[in-house]
Amino acid sequence: MLTNLNIDIQTFIDNSEDMIGIFDTDFRLMSFNAKLADTFFRSDNIRINKGIIFSEVLPSKKREFWTDQFTRALKGEYVKYEFPYEGTTGLSYYMENSYRPIIIKNEVQYVVQLLRVITLRKKFEEKIQTSERTYRHLASNIPNSDLYLLDDHFNIIIASGTDLKKKGYIPESFVGKNMYDVADQFGLKLLWEYFDKARKGIDSQVEFNWGADYYVDDIIPLKDDLNRVNGYIIFSRKITEQKLNEKKLENINRSKDNILGIVAHDLRNPITAILGLADLIKNDKKNSDKYFELIDRSCKSALNIITGLLDISELDRPDFELKTEVVELVSFLTGIIQSNNILANDKELNIEFVSNVPNVLIEINEGKFSRVINNLLVNAIKFSHRKEKINVTLELQIERSSVIIKVQDHGIGVPDSMKSIIFDKFTKASRKGTEGEKSLGLGMSIVKRIVELHNGIIWLESSENIGTTIFIELPLPKSNAIQNANA
Repeated sequence: MLTNLNIDIQTFIDNSEDMIGIFDTDFRLMSFNAKLADTFFRSDNIRINKGIIFSEVLPSKKREFWTDQFTRALKGEYVKYEFPYEGTTGLSYYMENSYRPIIIKNEVQYVVQLLRVITLRKKFEEKIQTSERTYRHLASNIPNSDLYLLDDHFNIIIASGTDLKKKGYIPESFVGKNMYDVADQFGLKLLWEYFDKARKGIDSQVEFNWGADYYVDDIIPLKDDLNRVNGYIIFSRKITEQKLNEKKLENINRSKDNILGIVAHDLRNPITAILGLADLIKNDKKNSDKYFELIDRSCKSALNIITGLLDISELDRPDFELKTEVVELVSFLTGIIQSNNILANDKELNIEFVSNVPNVLIEINEGKFSRVINNLLVNAIKFSHRKEKINVTLELQIERSSVIIKVQDHGIGVPDSMKSIIFDKFTKASRKGTEGEKSLGLGMSIVKRIVELHNGIIWLESSENIGTTIFIELPLPKSNAIQNANA
């Protein structure tokens, strides 16, 4: 707290940035600062001193105007106005002039005049008015963008654009509001930091997300000839599509890296084995049958890896179209189960198939969907212990106009940490089977992609050391809905 602050009025006036004069009720100048004296001397060649009656020294063209303002102040009115001032010496300014009455015992005793040169501010305002139509036209014709023009206090002067309208807002309704409040209203308080930088004269560009969309904002301070900030422009652009494309490119690059890793690591192993076995056959022809069997397994392993990579490449092509045909699903599943019984029998497993209808028509790509069911059965066999049972179930859901296929094993299950990535490409969720069977880590991602191409959904339920159930739900073909309902 300041104490013993003895500053006289003249000291206060002399240290003001504005031109100040204090007058009595006769328009007699009682006190003034050097800024006021200098301005009148340079503009009108008038030398002012204490005691002069101001109305008598003013040029005749200005005397009536200034006297009128002073008279209003004598009546107790606070007078403030802006006007162009042209001096007799040829200098001109844009002025902000105010008269404030000093009232003592209910009577006006003095009048304080305060003058400010606002030429630069006025020029800036004129530029804004001249450019407003251009700003509005610019903002209204750039897709997915908005433009804000702000004054030096961050109040919105112009708000226009196309993105706000798409979101259901009227840009003009923001005019007069403070940009800090608007950002806070939309939950974008993080922009405050960049607004603060602009107030210091620093350009900023910031990327952020608003809901599901991504934006980039340019926040630009507008400066006058003296490098003072007089306002701001904020140009906001929605870049959601660009951001999604960037992520796609990142995923493509990541996939390429993973493919190279598989080619370098997983394919190298069977090929190395084949080369080694070929050398053994040269030197040990008696056991060639055993070596040929191992070569056959290594070739099949390498072929499975290549097939998986080709499947991913095919299914991810933007121009890929799934060709479908109507298939009777009960007999389709029965045939695939029978073809997997040999593999199941090797581990003494029993595959049971149950359907709640004798037949049902479905529209699928037979070759692709065979890959799905085969993959699920191979996994169920791989992760089951000997002498266990695998259950395949088909349920017609009339009320949902769909069918649900379940493949359930009672094996090792999926840990909670792997459930969220089990359907990812090149996932690290790949594990060996109960008897060391290898897994490439491509199968379930291909399964998911094929199911989605059939407009279906796939999910799993699993508990570690209890087992896993994979669910696939497919829509019924509309043209065969009545026939399926009567099946």
